[in-house]
Amino acid sequence: MLPKYFLPRLTGKMKAMNETSNCALCEDPGVREPQGRGDEAGEYGPRLSLEALDTDCGATIVLCKGRIVYRDEAAILSRTVSTLLREGRNLVLDLSGVEALDGAGLGEFVGLHNRAATQRVSIRLAALRSHVRGLFDLTRLAPVFEIYPTVESALSSLENSAVI
Repeated sequence: MLPKYFLPRLTGKMKAMNETSNCALCEDPGVREPQGRGDEAGEYGPRLSLEALDTDCGATIVLCKGRIVYRDEAAILSRTVSTLLREGRNLVLDLSGVEALDGAGLGEFVGLHNRAATQRVSIRLAALRSHVRGLFDLTRLAPVFEIYPTVESALSSLENSAVI
């Protein structure tokens, strides 16, 4: 138990860290979060939008824009992609709009990869920004996933694998 006189100092330092710290590995240096936090549920709401687009080759492209981080954003990704996987769709996740990714987001990708394997469908990652790709490399998850430089190359690999 901490003495009472430490608590205000410790709380003040934690609040300052919470408002100002940004991880250089997981966030795009050009994108900064608004200063000051809202309520516990998030005054700004989830900062991830997903859009699913069906293609002629039977795959679905999921456009991801925003942050894939702990709590609401990671849950939104998991819920949306899991629904598409249950439908038996091959997926291409367009990550060109992802500004930030943390350990929870990486964990969701691993979980989704495992769900896809049990459903006998595939998930391909496409158009990763350099800082997001760096996290996959740093955590040695890059070889686990099929990562493509563009959405078009990911779609063409799906078409080629369907022919064989």
